[in-house]
Amino acid sequence: MNVHMPAGLIDNLTTQAVDLTTLFKTGVTLAILVFVAIYVFKGGFSLAKLAMGALVGGLLMWLVVGNGITTVQQQVGNDLAAAVPVSVSRHV
Repeated sequence: MNVHMPAGLIDNLTTQAVDLTTLFKTGVTLAILVFVAIYVFKGGFSLAKLAMGALVGGLLMWLVVGNGITTVQQQVGNDLAAAVPVSVSRHV
């Protein structure tokens, strides 16, 4: 078994950051699942509440855990960079 031991401060901080990212994503996933469960429970287990809770939960999962925020930010940045400035000239 080959185990990599962090050699220095940077390696140690990188390992800790990866571990914290995993912990954060797990916590967000758990919070979203609890939110959807409470939302559906308070709605009387109706199909509409279940569908809405699943939709909102799925969107939040994509935005936070699936890096959807970064994807949207990059797409908007690319669209703005590709935009051609409009010049208005006045013809008399």
